Amino acid sequence: ALSNVTHLYLVWIVFMFLPAGVKRVIAIAIGTVYPTICSITAVSTEDIENDTYWLTYWSVYGCLFLIMDVTEDFLGRIPGFYSL
Repeated sequence: ALSNVTHLYLVWIVFMFLPAGVKRVIAIAIGTVYPTICSITAVSTEDIENDTYWLTYWSVYGCLFLIMDVTEDFLGRIPGFYSL
């Protein structure tokens, strides 16, 4: 378990030194590409629980994306907001 935490710290440290534009692209890619693949896989199976899970994910993601899009100008003025 300790080695998993060490890897997460290493990824976090590398991520912190990336330019802001690259961080944004990585975050959006992780938030959309992987779930898109999983959603397509879930739809192609007979299991309804997967469909419900990914539909909930996309609903929450869409709401949060809209909220962030509207409030980004205000939140961008907070020092250190984009360094998270």
